[in-house]
Amino acid sequence: MFTTVEQVKKIITNFLNNTGRGGFMTGVVSSISPLKIKAGARLEIPEENLYITDNCIGLVINLRHKHNYSEGALNDGVVLREALQVGDGVLLLCRPRTVDGTKYIVLDRIQPYKSVREVDGL
Repeated sequence: MFTTVEQVKKIITNFLNNTGRGGFMTGVVSSISPLKIKAGARLEIPEENLYITDNCIGLVINLRHKHNYSEGALNDGVVLREALQVGDGVLLLCRPRTVDGTKYIVLDRIQPYKSVREVDGL
């Protein structure tokens, strides 16, 4: 049986339309609870379609003092990494569509370039 170029194109197009394409995209956090990320004008990705990397999960170290001196001591946790906030830009990796639907991996926050990033609170 002979297959034409047009038939091959149609087969490939149908495959891509039914499996989706993976790739990188950017988005903005539109809601925290539940987590939602807006990617483009029409796509809002719900939490159940997101995988979150450790870089986007808040991290606090709780310090415990074992001495009696307490004046000026740090008794609160130290925030090493803030959790995602509404308005944060994020870099997404789109996993091709599967039986479970299209899933997205939130790789990290993104922001406009600055040569130095200053942090208050220390």
